[in-house]
Amino acid sequence: MRWWNYIRFWISAHSHHGVHSPFVYRLITEGLYPKLGFKGSPSDLLFLKTIRYFNPTIQNPQALPDRLKQEAQKLSPDKTEHSTWQLWYWHQPQSQWPPCEAHTKKDTFLYINAPHASKVAEKAWEDIKQQQQVQITIDLYFGGLVFFRDDQEKQHFKIRPKNKSPKDFALFPVHTDN
Repeated sequence: MRWWNYIRFWISAHSHHGVHSPFVYRLITEGLYPKLGFKGSPSDLLFLKTIRYFNPTIQNPQALPDRLKQEAQKLSPDKTEHSTWQLWYWHQPQSQWPPCEAHTKKDTFLYINAPHASKVAEKAWEDIKQQQQVQITIDLYFGGLVFFRDDQEKQHFKIRPKNKSPKDFALFPVHTDN
């Protein structure tokens, strides 16, 4: 982990109290802050919490690591092809970004794995935030969410976990059933 970068992020990010978008506030408080009975990396945990909250159809399941495919299926086993939300997953943000034009429907979003893993990944994250079609980005350090909601003004959020200490950023309270 790039520690200095992580600390800078934590200092500049806000909790849910600093969010004035009802859409993003609900996502944080109802989707990301509640506990999830899964042990894994912070990025995996964020992804699975996103799956639980939106119950999307994953458009590129072949891109998911096997452990995430299995857990995503457990979280939304009754999903049909007619889910409202569509999700695209990018595991390696340093690879070439997909053209945003292909994913600009209102109920489509991208999950970007580890946008701060390297300088190249950070550059790619900054580039996608500048795309004209991108309306909302949510930087969670270990993962990023990109939305194409045309009914909302362009906003970029940096969200830290519910707890106050950077050491608690590993990540959004983890619950285990022991």
